[in-house]
Amino acid sequence: MNLEKLKDSARKFEQKEDWRKAIDVYLKAIQQIESGAETSPDLSLYNRVGDLYLKTNDTASAVRSYERAVDLYADQGFFINVPGTYRFAVRYHWWGNTAGGRQDTSWNWAGIHQSNGIVQQTCTYV
Repeated sequence: MNLEKLKDSARKFEQKEDWRKAIDVYLKAIQQIESGAETSPDLSLYNRVGDLYLKTNDTASAVRSYERAVDLYADQGFFINVPGTYRFAVRYHWWGNTAGGRQDTSWNWAGIHQSNGIVQQTCTYV
């Protein structure tokens, strides 16, 4: 199934508020993206999956999804998308008491700033 059909299918599950099935379908779409089968990956799917995990009270999985989105946005040079997604990951690290705490995400974000020569903001996150 192609990416657009998977996204449409997942949206239908979302409309029915069947969050788990929507997550499963989005994860299939993400597998296609990560396998290289898609030439124009939709990185916003990682954020969407994170949002859906929050609806199912699976904070740890939500944080992992947001962190993966941050990594991919940064790797592909979409730095404009990183701050908002980063804030979600940090917020739910703190409030959700997920394993690993805030340090992993903060160090990752600081590294992104440092690699782009934004020293003052790097210090903010360390």
